Amino acid sequence: MADAPLVSVLTPVWNCERFVGQAVRSVWSQTHRPLELLAVDDGSTDRSYEVLQELARESPVPMKIWSPGHHGIAGALNFALEHAGGDFVTLLHADDVLLPEKIARQVAALEAQPDALLAHCEYLGIDEAGNPTGYDSDLDLPPARGRALRDLLLLRADVRSMTVMFRRCFFDTVGGYAEAYPVEDWVSILRACRLAPVVHVPQALVERRVHGENVSQVAHRAPRITPAEFGYPALGEVLPADMDPGRIRALHAGVVVRAAAAQGAWRKAASGFPVLRGLFPGQEWRLALPFFLGALSFARARILRPLLPASLIRRMLRIKARRGRHPESAGRGGGSAA
Repeated sequence: MADAPLVSVLTPVWNCERFVGQAVRSVWSQTHRPLELLAVDDGSTDRSYEVLQELARESPVPMKIWSPGHHGIAGALNFALEHAGGDFVTLLHADDVLLPEKIARQVAALEAQPDALLAHCEYLGIDEAGNPTGYDSDLDLPPARGRALRDLLLLRADVRSMTVMFRRCFFDTVGGYAEAYPVEDWVSILRACRLAPVVHVPQALVERRVHGENVSQVAHRAPRITPAEFGYPALGEVLPADMDPGRIRALHAGVVVRAAAAQGAWRKAASGFPVLRGLFPGQEWRLALPFFLGALSFARARILRPLLPASLIRRMLRIKARRGRHPESAGRGGGSAA
């Protein structure tokens, strides 16, 4: 491993004292060396920073920690990025877990395709206690591969954002993470896909933890949708000239509306209609179906799921996911199991 490239692991931490130890130790267990772990406490009010200090004292890999105050996830990532010396950069949320081969497999995949700027992989869902939830990436949209920008914009494919590894030179070219957007890495993913092909590693190499205080879960409880949540105006930066900007932004606003409705955040979901009407008049009708589908997801989770066996729910979701991955069998494009 003497000639292997250095990989910088960036970990933003905000009130994750329960989970950050397992996240950091999953970096220690990586088969790839050399590594460096750069953790930024984003103004936590619990013992997260103290836990990081304890971990740094026993870390078998170089580990640096900072606590510069609260600047949001993207701000924390950019702070770490300024100190990153690796040829490759990967994000690790403080409540997720890397499986041992994650970094090694993604480095190998990127080295095998020198023109690619990012690689992503599959993930497994876990709960607060680390138990499998069954809600894994095989229930998502199909993974993006190759020249995937159009598929991403049309919601025909996805990049598993919590699994991404970037080449460090990408950030030198386009700048750091976009701090103006709630989803800190989505703009970076779109920018990378505009410039280069995507590499997909088909193995599940990350455990994604879902709990009540995930940043995404907290965001769904906000009172209204903001244009930045569905990537406005950044979508215009990457949009090919022959694609309808109103349609694309409506599709992405629909993702936010559906997610909010699925969480029962009705006020927030409904706020998407006037927001889109103000930006792109005549496109707001495209939010009706996502709102309805989100409401169905809410009903399924709150009403049907307690009444049906978990095995049956899982089987239904897998059938739905297969239809989304093979649109010729369903008569339309892929969908999400959200």
